[in-house]
Amino acid sequence: MKTHTKYFPLFVSLENKRILIFGAGKIAARRINSLLSFCPRITVVAPEAYSTLPADIITHSSVTIRDASYQPGEIHDVDLVIAATNQQDVNHAIYLECKEKNILVGNAANQNECDFFFPAIVETDQITLGLCSHGQNHSTVRKLAASLRDFLS
Repeated sequence: MKTHTKYFPLFVSLENKRILIFGAGKIAARRINSLLSFCPRITVVAPEAYSTLPADIITHSSVTIRDASYQPGEIHDVDLVIAATNQQDVNHAIYLECKEKNILVGNAANQNECDFFFPAIVETDQITLGLCSHGQNHSTVRKLAASLRDFLS
């Protein structure tokens, strides 16, 4: 029986951290939305960002968009990277560059190339909960988060 890596639930401040997201599809948009209330500096790099991301993300004051594709060697001066392009080879190259530079990285297409997972977030004025299933059982986590949101409201 194969065991999965267990991830320690760490709540960390993203204030003054620089986050770089490659890609502008549905997964990238979900990651951006999850981060917006926690991080004031998000850069999105994707050639299709202006036509695929929702308008509220494009116009958000915390988001900078670069209309470009990933270029090897361009990752620097960032604290966290998310590879969420629709090209697995590009995501893998981003992952390798980040590992070489000791930058935390998450490859949205490959849980084995993730230093972190995005939890389901349940938030009130005084409480923030993060729920994670170690990259498994996403529907169970989504249902539990919805139940907790209802309970806390």
